[in-house]
Amino acid sequence: MKAVPVATSLTSLKIDGVTIGLVGLPQALAALSSREFFSDRERADFLLSEIAGNNYVPPGQEEAYRRALLERWRRDQGIAAAADEFLEIRVLGKECVSCNRLETMVREVLDRHGIQADLLKVSDPDEIGRYGVKGSPALIINGRICVAGIMPTSSQVEAWVRDAAAL
Repeated sequence: MKAVPVATSLTSLKIDGVTIGLVGLPQALAALSSREFFSDRERADFLLSEIAGNNYVPPGQEEAYRRALLERWRRDQGIAAAADEFLEIRVLGKECVSCNRLETMVREVLDRHGIQADLLKVSDPDEIGRYGVKGSPALIINGRICVAGIMPTSSQVEAWVRDAAAL
């Protein structure tokens, strides 16, 4: 019996610096353009749900996929990306006093300035290693390592978060 080729539309997208082939990306982008959404978050959620139906999205990478998919849609539409749409903050380190204090400082800055962010505390050593940091505590904002191996001051944390949020 002869295999019949199935027509699929595979397009690549760079997600967190890695090029990933995604089945159905053009169709998902076209479907998004034909719908009315009120926020970029709704658009990103829609794109992720469309892509996840045909592709494997690794656990914990959903936000990175949302961000990359939305950036692709915005670029296709000729829309400049908003700096603070998806502020992603990672605090890396074990459950130690310094690591917990850094997370608390970040939360205080976010609360004080009313900044929306995807804040995640990463304590798994394997996951920390994937970020390429050698010491903890570490603070990563939008994929950029702000500090690793030393405890920053609260004013430094505030400056990094405000800069990333373009305040």
